[in-house]
Amino acid sequence: MVGVGIPGVAAGPYLKLRASIGVTNGSALGAPLARCQRVDRVVKIGTGVGLNLDSELVELITKRIPGRQKLKLDLETEVLFTIDKSSQTRPDVPLCTG
Repeated sequence: MVGVGIPGVAAGPYLKLRASIGVTNGSALGAPLARCQRVDRVVKIGTGVGLNLDSELVELITKRIPGRQKLKLDLETEVLFTIDKSSQTRPDVPLCTG
């Protein structure tokens, strides 16, 4: 995040890169028919605008507001775009892909 502000407070735009990989290995019970394996990949990129407050500052603000026990401040707006989504299954037979 690139932010501007005073110590304990930052606000500004940010970029996010999220990558995930999932691996599946089929059951040994199905091995006589086919031993299925699968890999899924997803890569997303996002951008947004956020506001971060230091926990000490939030505690100080909470003490100053009469009648408030807890204050949760979470301001963020974000947009994610999928740039890669792919999967591979081995062996490529109907038993594994269906």
